Amino acid sequence: MEKSINIKKNDIFEVEITDQSSSGDGICRIDGFTVFVPRTATGDLARIRIVKVNKTYGFGRLEQILKASDVRVAPVCEAFDKCGGCDFMHINYETQLKLKRQQVLDALERLGGFKGVSVSETRGMEHPYAYRNKTQMPVGKDKDGRTVCGFYRRHSHDLVETEHCCICSEAAMAAAECVKEYMRIAKVKPYDEKTHTGIVRNVFVRTAKDGSVMVVVVANALFLPQPELLVSLLCEGVEGIVSIQHNIHTDKTNLVLGKNNDVLWGSETLCDTIGDLVFEISPHSFFQVNPVQTQVLYETAVDMANIQKTDTVFDLYCGIGTISLFAAKRAGKVIGVEIVEDAVKDAKKNAVRNGIENAAFYCGDVQKSIQYLYSQGERADVVILDPPRKGSDEKTLDVILNMHPERVVYVSCNPATLARDLKYLCESGAYRIDAVVPVDMFPHTVHVETVVLLARTDA
Repeated sequence: MEKSINIKKNDIFEVEITDQSSSGDGICRIDGFTVFVPRTATGDLARIRIVKVNKTYGFGRLEQILKASDVRVAPVCEAFDKCGGCDFMHINYETQLKLKRQQVLDALERLGGFKGVSVSETRGMEHPYAYRNKTQMPVGKDKDGRTVCGFYRRHSHDLVETEHCCICSEAAMAAAECVKEYMRIAKVKPYDEKTHTGIVRNVFVRTAKDGSVMVVVVANALFLPQPELLVSLLCEGVEGIVSIQHNIHTDKTNLVLGKNNDVLWGSETLCDTIGDLVFEISPHSFFQVNPVQTQVLYETAVDMANIQKTDTVFDLYCGIGTISLFAAKRAGKVIGVEIVEDAVKDAKKNAVRNGIENAAFYCGDVQKSIQYLYSQGERADVVILDPPRKGSDEKTLDVILNMHPERVVYVSCNPATLARDLKYLCESGAYRIDAVVPVDMFPHTVHVETVVLLARTDA
């Protein structure tokens, strides 16, 4: 017989946080009933208020810390309690890395069905702040009607005005201030997603290692009013700026960028480096947001692949060719496949820019493209795949299994879909997990990148 739950909304409890969820919430249990409490840490004794009760679990809001956990620290960001950008800034960094390793291990065991799999310690950063080279900040109005720019509250589209962010570049925050000043002077209204009125939707900023900056103003308009004013303010207020663009986004969607860009000043692209490779990046290009850890991630993937000079490497979901070009320095031939046309154009440019002649790039659906390549006699000795958060699909994985490469290196930003896809690849009996290495690309958030090496069982 199911136990009745005598817990209601607005009830107050004093609890001990005994675990941490994959979404970053602390977990406590009240008479066996599970309650998730954001902004708490394992070991906290806390007073909480129940805010939502479901059939088998509920959610609480932290009212007061009665006794702080040993892993709790004071957040360095003043907006931490309001902003939804960071999840773990109240937990020391060493513990963050342990939580991320556990997140990967739990996914492999619970969702993938793998038992006794060895997961390495998470590879973290020495200085885990100001690491983001891409920042996108929505623009809107506060309750007093002022134009504000910042980040959304957790699980909402309520905008929190942010003048300083501990994980973003100073250039990004300076650009946001310049855009707000432009809007004030030119009387340009922020976009309202409810009514689809107003103009400026987002401030999108890329920052390169050498300090070069690209600023993209995303607008619900074919033309920006007084663009020369915007250019003047940004050139004066943002050090290192090399590109100012207007992204035309008139669709009723939550996508950050529209399809087309209009260069208002400077270059169409931004150049950045990973190791000794130079990459040309357009606003729509996928490029990892943490340059320090990107090098760690890609070197880990390529080292795991153990690429030989005679090997053919398939790089699936290759983006602008970052991993492809790393691999090409060791391989006989690399074939990159990506569905985003602009990314493939950038990948080809990047190969030429870096003097790499043994890498070819194809634009198209990954599953159909590698099926075609396979039918034309192409065979991969090594497959590297770095899919989006939704993971790969079974048809793509089937082609990989049919090719039977010596090694498969899977780079993932989502432990759940990683576990699902690894289960599919290993259920055939053809492959086993040889190594799992989490890499902390996103300090102070719950997100974790993972590199997994699959080796043939007959090797």
